[in-house]
This record gives sequence, C-alpha cells and structure tokens, in this order.
Amino acid sequence: MCDKSMFHYDFAAGYASTNTNIIERKLQQTINKLENWANNNGFRFSIDKTYIVHVCDKRNLHPDPQLTLYNHPIPVTSEFKFLGVVFDNKVSFYLILTTLKLKP
Repeated sequence: MCDKSMFHYDFAAGYASTNTNIIERKLQQTINKLENWANNNGFRFSIDKTYIVHVCDKRNLHPDPQLTLYNHPIPVTSEFKFLGVVFDNKVSFYLILTTLKLKP
C-alpha cells in the first residue's frame, strides 16, 4: 500500500521498496486510481505542478521511476515543497533547516 498525505491542495504519495519495478508499479496504480477518482468527481490534477522526487540511500546508480499523469510523463526533481517545508532527495534536512533559519 502506498503512503499518502493530503492537506488542502497539497497531496503526496510514496512507496518504499528495494525493487524499483515494484515502486514504479505501486505508484502508477495509485496515480491511476487518483485519475479515476478525479474524472468521476469533476476534479483535475495539475500536470504542471506534479513531479517525482526519488528518495534513495543506495550508492549504486539505478533509474528513476517513470510515471505518468493523464498520459504525460511526470518529471523527476531533486527537491519538493510540501506544506511549506522543503525536502530533498537525500533527506538531508539541510533545506528544511535553512528554510526555517531564514524565516523571521
């Protein structure tokens, strides 16, 4: 089962596994279910505001998941902002701490 988190207009889904193919399949299944829900309820997810952050602590190279939303590839990025907190793909917490430090 995918972990999901939602608040107002922000939504995040994630899946943990050592097998990239399993991650890709589970996340695409979740995206497909969300698309179906959106189509049935008059809602549409923004393709321009949707992206993948591949969080991994493995040292060897492996491909990023390739996922689609409304038959459009979802781009991969190294960081994302969720509920005002910036996370990076290494979960170093550096961006979180610098963001909090800069806020008055």
